[in-house]
Amino acid sequence: HRMAMCFSLATLDGRARRGNAMRINEPHCVAKTFPDYFDAFAGIAREA
Repeated sequence: HRMAMCFSLATLDGRARRGNAMRINEPHCVAKTFPDYFDAFAGIAREA
């Protein structure tokens, strides 16, 4: 779950938007510590 959270943050630098996409294969793994992580992340990503 920590790696999924870490690598999702790496997408905020814009490279994913320039064709270097990153995929988290099992995003539900973060539910262990932060069930709404990707909802919160989506809000942050919209602001970035």
